[in-house]
Amino acid sequence: MRVLDPSPTARSRFIADTCCEGLDVTIASNLEEAFDETEIVVTATWAREPFLFRRHLKAGMHINTFGPDQPGKCELAADVLIESVVIVDDRRLAVEMGSVGGAGLGGNVIHAELGEVIAGTKPGRLDRASITVFGSVGLPFQDLAAAWLVYCLADKHESTRSIDLLS
Repeated sequence: MRVLDPSPTARSRFIADTCCEGLDVTIASNLEEAFDETEIVVTATWAREPFLFRRHLKAGMHINTFGPDQPGKCELAADVLIESVVIVDDRRLAVEMGSVGGAGLGGNVIHAELGEVIAGTKPGRLDRASITVFGSVGLPFQDLAAAWLVYCLADKHESTRSIDLLS
């Protein structure tokens, strides 16, 4: 896992957290290094200008963007969303205050809502090379539904690592 944060204190605090225990965590010095050979990208910033662009994308990459949860916040450039299979938690909110609207785009770039993917009415990935983006504005009931699905799938595998969130 690679971590990129402009704050040395935040980086150190994250790496020292028990959630990283036993993981190979390295600090990236720039975006290019952070995305080198990366399949999953998670952005959670207060950014008001995009910092992830088409040039950073690789076939099969998945991006979770959690920062844009109010008007004016933006992590992904429009070219990233146009190039990707975009899934959101709520279409209207994604345009009004989420990653889609923050990039200056409309609902036409949205492939599906998360509920449609979970219900199986729309695919989450079109093929192995698809670049996928999940743009969340933070609807807790959908977060819970998605987390439960992931938990149930992970619980079936012996290699799943358990973390005690109450300790």
